[in-house]
Amino acid sequence: MRSPRDIFTFYDPATKIWRGNNTPPLYNPNQSLGAFLLSVLNRSPHQIAQISADTGVRLTCAEIRLRTIRVAQNLTRMGYGQGNIFSMAVRNDENAAPVLFACFALGIPVNTLDASFERHDLSHMLNLIRSQVVFCDRDEMKVALEMTKNDAVVFIVGEGDVEGCRHVNDLLVETGTAALELLKHPQAPNTDFSSIRLLFSGGSAVSAELKYALDKMIPHISSRVGYGLSEIGGIATFSDADIYKAGAAGYLRPLIQAKIVDLNGESLDIGQQGEILLKPVYRFLGYYGNDEATAEMVDVEGWLHTGDIGRFDEDGLLYVVDRKKDIIKYGNYQISPSELEGVIQSVPGVLNVCVAGIPVPGNDLPAALVVKCAEIDVSAEEIHRVISNNLGSYKQLRGGVYFTKELPMTPSGKVLRRQCRDILIERYNNSSK
Repeated sequence: MRSPRDIFTFYDPATKIWRGNNTPPLYNPNQSLGAFLLSVLNRSPHQIAQISADTGVRLTCAEIRLRTIRVAQNLTRMGYGQGNIFSMAVRNDENAAPVLFACFALGIPVNTLDASFERHDLSHMLNLIRSQVVFCDRDEMKVALEMTKNDAVVFIVGEGDVEGCRHVNDLLVETGTAALELLKHPQAPNTDFSSIRLLFSGGSAVSAELKYALDKMIPHISSRVGYGLSEIGGIATFSDADIYKAGAAGYLRPLIQAKIVDLNGESLDIGQQGEILLKPVYRFLGYYGNDEATAEMVDVEGWLHTGDIGRFDEDGLLYVVDRKKDIIKYGNYQISPSELEGVIQSVPGVLNVCVAGIPVPGNDLPAALVVKCAEIDVSAEEIHRVISNNLGSYKQLRGGVYFTKELPMTPSGKVLRRQCRDILIERYNNSSK
């Protein structure tokens, strides 16, 4: 592997801080996000930019740009602009992107909500933000109307009209997603992936086994692995085709600094594991209406506390272990759920898995919630045996192995660990009676 150190990423041993290249940004950082998106869409007007898996509708860059402009014009006619705030709780729909882009163009902050939120979570977020306009699916319409107390205009995105709500089509009139499920999908071996030019994996720790399996399934490309978060506007590290080590999430991108700190906030050296802190040149302004959460995320020096545990190696590659709050504490050991999940996912017949700790007096007991493949059966005993053969005694699944039809997930394919943990605790308590 070609080392990126002192070429793409640099280390200061005095401060123990890593940084990416000081490359000038390609685009004007002072332009609005909306202006940037409209400019990019205008460069390749005939290129297909979006394909709906549900309806088969294909939209070119020019069509998305036109819809964006129409939505922006109609929102302006309705009196909306800077000073307003909107909320969106929609699933994938051909008009979701134009609505969001139009808000960016008008300088309207958008509170994007997961459409799979339970009623309590959705109600909490809508009550906190108090948006003037809410875009939602039919399923979320009742909660939106109830929480906004008819003080907000509610637009339905998707099929059908609803009394008391407007439809997103009113704004379009002229004014003058997961890698693991892909791998184990029954149609994957017979699917033509030749049109794929770039495959990116992230969102949680990506095991070497998962990356190599993707590379084997789609041999004409080398899948990329990265790490990032919304608060920095996207990706912090990214691997290249010829710069990858097993389990690494790549090296720092330009204009980003990083360091690893211990529980006392002291900087750690190369190879030492602790919390990942990031300091991008351009970062988020804060959490809307929540100064306390912003202060917890960003310290006085401008470092973002990610809540993720990781380390850098000698070459400047970042290894993300797990979320700080997800680490399982058993005895005097700290156990990474992702490590156990990587081993369990290697078992034939396992489609997906989430590992969490069952709280008992003085300890957390590792437990696994497993989704089976339809074609291959797998037993709890087999999973216990594989864990026993591959991991140390303190990493055994003392909380048990439990099967479920599906894991609770977000529309983008991220496992909802908190809900999985609640399910595991309930199953464990029931099995102990």
